[in-house]
Amino acid sequence: MCERNDRLLLSVPSFNRETKEITWSDEEIDRCLVDIIDALNEGGIFTAMCCCGHGEHKGSIQLHDGRLLYMDKGSHYPGIMGKDL
Repeated sequence: MCERNDRLLLSVPSFNRETKEITWSDEEIDRCLVDIIDALNEGGIFTAMCCCGHGEHKGSIQLHDGRLLYMDKGSHYPGIMGKDL
């Protein structure tokens, strides 16, 4: 998690529901989410918005298809793959 207002510019998609076109523009993204947002978008899983939670609540990533991904610190599966997460 990063501090509030600790953001970087990243090229992200904007989906026009009427024309079905995707355009890309530079938007400010929470610094700690830049890598995962970039990977999702480059992989064709287009993001609509995100917030890391800034230590106040769970982070989330809204996808253009309506799904919502939640992020939580820590693991519910300690010892997975032989490592504590």
